[in-house]
Amino acid sequence: MDTQQSSPLLRLPVELLYAIFTDVYASRLLKGRLCRALLHLQDDLSKRKYRRVKLVGSQKLLQYAQTIETRYMLGRACESMTITSDEQRPHDKLTDVDLEAFFANLPNLRRFVCDSTQLCVAFTSLLKSPGRTPFPQLEELDLSPPKSLSFPVNSLLKLSSLTDLEIVNYRPEIEASVDVEDEEPILLPRDLGTINDLSLSGPSKKSWELTEHLRPFKHLTHLDVGGRCALLDAKTADFLRRRPLAYLRFGPGAILSASCLLAVVSGTSKHRHLKKLVLDNVSASCFCDDGYLEYMIFASDWLDHGYRLPRWTKAFSRKGCESLIAATQTGTIKLLGSAVAAVTLEDKIRKNQQSVEEFLQGLDAKRRRMWRDLGFAEP
Repeated sequence: MDTQQSSPLLRLPVELLYAIFTDVYASRLLKGRLCRALLHLQDDLSKRKYRRVKLVGSQKLLQYAQTIETRYMLGRACESMTITSDEQRPHDKLTDVDLEAFFANLPNLRRFVCDSTQLCVAFTSLLKSPGRTPFPQLEELDLSPPKSLSFPVNSLLKLSSLTDLEIVNYRPEIEASVDVEDEEPILLPRDLGTINDLSLSGPSKKSWELTEHLRPFKHLTHLDVGGRCALLDAKTADFLRRRPLAYLRFGPGAILSASCLLAVVSGTSKHRHLKKLVLDNVSASCFCDDGYLEYMIFASDWLDHGYRLPRWTKAFSRKGCESLIAATQTGTIKLLGSAVAAVTLEDKIRKNQQSVEEFLQGLDAKRRRMWRDLGFAEP
């Protein structure tokens, strides 16, 4: 239809016009655009097309923000928003977008996923605004900016429908005027009972206690924590047992005690609800393809760069990890993760080390015999 000319459909009664387009849209969505006077009708009837929106790069975000500024029905139709980037379409700084108005045009958002630092900061600023209750229907929030994000966890109380929260490069917010690099705050002891799925990861210079930081989350069934979170005493183990956790993961950098975890997965104090425990706090790697070690140059290189041994600690030793593996082999809790794989990989590395060293010693002896047989001094 020519959008530059007035449509003859405009002469029809509004009720009849709406009935016609409702019948058409029930079978298929129109690909072309109607004339400007009918755009509001098209937007209203094609709302399901705009329920899930994915924007890659700042240019697409700018275009979408400008669109929902004038075609407000499209913003109201959006229930799931994913903002991401790639090498060809990066996040450039947006100067022509009113980000507060952008979020205000998405009142029915249920899921928000974003890896733009600028958008994540704007979102958290909106949460901190006094008296505002943004996104009353938001259920899932996933913020993964490349830079560390100070997040006002106590402001989550405004998100009354939130059930899933994931923050990458998480840095708890400091309310007092202190150096954020040197202080680790304690969250307010408020009940964030709607949240059952929590994932926090990111670098941290100092360890932080699960009991202090996760006290407000009383109904967690899925917990994934990284950084330098600490589980080193019976108090923390008991704290985890009081949560209805079905899934528990400790990511790289977590400071764990194998004996405390053993009390969580076995014995009379075993966690009643836990089904899966993932330990990624320790890892190892071994590069060794078939035939790789049959050549001297590759074998020598492997000894220097071909493997990485697990870095066990006094609190989480190999023996402690093996005890956890044994305790969960016959129970209802499934134990997974790089720490479990590290036990087998370490054995493989040790075996390969011995084989490679013997191989190189044999080659070295052959070389010495060859030089001696030729009557030359060894190089």
